[in-house]
Amino acid sequence: MNSNNEEICLAIDATNRWVLAGLYGPGVNETFATDAPRESFRLLFPALRTMLDRHGVSRPDWIAAALGPGSFTGVRMGVGAARSLAQLWRIPVSGANSIHFYCYDLAARTLRDEDVSVAVLLDGKQRRVYAGHAQTAALRAGRPGPEPRDIAPEEFLRELPPGTRVYADDPQAVASYCERSADEFAPLPAPSPAALCALTRNEPRVEWSALRPLYLREDPAHAKYPRGMDHGSRTNS
Repeated sequence: MNSNNEEICLAIDATNRWVLAGLYGPGVNETFATDAPRESFRLLFPALRTMLDRHGVSRPDWIAAALGPGSFTGVRMGVGAARSLAQLWRIPVSGANSIHFYCYDLAARTLRDEDVSVAVLLDGKQRRVYAGHAQTAALRAGRPGPEPRDIAPEEFLRELPPGTRVYADDPQAVASYCERSADEFAPLPAPSPAALCALTRNEPRVEWSALRPLYLREDPAHAKYPRGMDHGSRTNS
């Protein structure tokens, strides 16, 4: 299903430090954005309900969702909300990895008049980051965006082209992982949900059941016991 300018898009992202929601279409342009990394469960659905009621929208035409990587709970919450609402309303969904979304937002707004290499690093804990980089002109032209990576920050930074603009959601934390100054990382501004709609507008849409979260990193228990806890316990006993 392809989009048109008469459609109403509902955008959702709770994968990282922000709770983001937006409703966009003919006569509708509303954004909810707050820095609340541990409150997506409490804030997301009330924000969506208020937004829809305010504009008298009983059912949008499609949902754009950020898929991760990011907080395990946030990814599960954001993608779960998109899946549940798409199933309830019987509408299609379109997803984008969060790194691509944040890079695209920078290219479309903060760096909209520049053609530069841009990188986004998200605090992944365990002294690692979720990261990716791309050229802003390529992002604006709709060419494939960055593939997210789970990587040590120093390793990722060594690979970047000279002059790359580097953004981090938590500069202090990311800098501490690689013994650099936090001043080397620009604070990542809160992304616009409108950019998520624009990014996914012409991408293939799927049924709710095909929308998959992008965790990128296995949970510690699975990494330690890939064949199950019972097997691991017997092996190590």
